[in-house]
Order: sequence, then structure tokens, then C-alpha cells
Amino acid sequence: MANPEFFDNPLIIVEGSDYSGKSTLCKELASSIGGIVLRPIPKELSAVRAIVDSKCSYTDRYHFYIAASFLTYNKIKGILISKTPVILDRWMFSTNKHHELLGVPKDELIPVDMIPRSHFMFFTSTSPEKFIERKLVRIEEGIDDKLITPKFMGEINTFLRQVGLTEIDTDRLTSADEVNLITGILRGNSNLFGKGSLLTNF
Repeated sequence: MANPEFFDNPLIIVEGSDYSGKSTLCKELASSIGGIVLRPIPKELSAVRAIVDSKCSYTDRYHFYIAASFLTYNKIKGILISKTPVILDRWMFSTNKHHELLGVPKDELIPVDMIPRSHFMFFTSTSPEKFIERKLVRIEEGIDDKLITPKFMGEINTFLRQVGLTEIDTDRLTSADEVNLITGILRGNSNLFGKGSLLTNF
């Protein structure tokens, strides 16, 4: 399910495991190109998510996450048609692999070829050492934080490579380098944007 060609502005997907630097990159990129950052689960579902995370099985939680992500995708299409570039901070690819690693049966997972894609899909990676360092200093703890290890991160990275996302090594590159890498790819594909795009002459 490719990103429709008629979008005026690009949809940029930034995937990656926790502590890999994806949220930082999303914020820097949005600032650079004048876009907005969205998460797969809309803010209006935050209260529902808290209940699902605390009360539901991994399988039921996964189904909720995927349904919410499709809701976000429909919202994104409305934004992209006329308003602004959108950067997605995480997407269904990592959601799939994350929950598979937590034991959700494969036949419960949405097929990868049914996940909406974009012409611009990336994932952030980091070394096990930097992963542990970042994990130790972060104050806010995620719902699955105790289960996320360097091995867990490596499995997600391998999967994201397999589905064709471009890797961004956040250990090797500065934030400015990461943004320049993505904006360079956007410039090289400006023919994909509509005439009303903010990036037509980027």
C-alpha cells in the first residue's frame, strides 16, 4: 500500500526501537522542513490506551494499536493533501515485530504488505552500548521497558532492514547529518510532491 502519488506533501516514516534516537530525529526534521510529527496512537485515545496497556493481553493490545494506527493514517491523508509534510514517529512495522517478540501469534499480525507505506521510510539504530546508556538516563519508563534489551532491539532492526527501510546510524551521525540525509532524499524526489507542496522548491 504505497503512499498515493497525489499527496501534495511527503509522508516520512521514522521507525526504530526504543532508545534509538527516532523521536529526537523526528523533532529536528519537522523543525527543518516545517512539518508536523504524529504518533500512531492519537492523543484523543491516550486514556483508552492507558486502560488497554494495563488491562489487556499483548494480542488485544496489538489489535488496538493497529486499529488506532489506521485511524491516524486516514487523518494523515487529509493533512498531506493540502497542508504540511508529516513525520510519523514509529509505525506499524515495528509494532508488528515488537508484539511478535512478546508472543503475539503470527496469524494475529497484520500482513506486512497491508501496512501503509511511504516513498520515504527510515529507521534509527544505535549500538548496544549506547542503547544501554540511553536507557539508564531516561526518566520516563515505557510499558515494556524491562523486556527491551539489546537483543530485542537487534531483532527489530533486522526486521526493519528486511522490509526495506533505510537505516540511520545515530551513533555515527550527528542530528544535523541525519536531517541532511533525509532532506537530500526529499530534494531528489521532489517530483513526487504536488504543486502546492512546501517542498516543491526545497
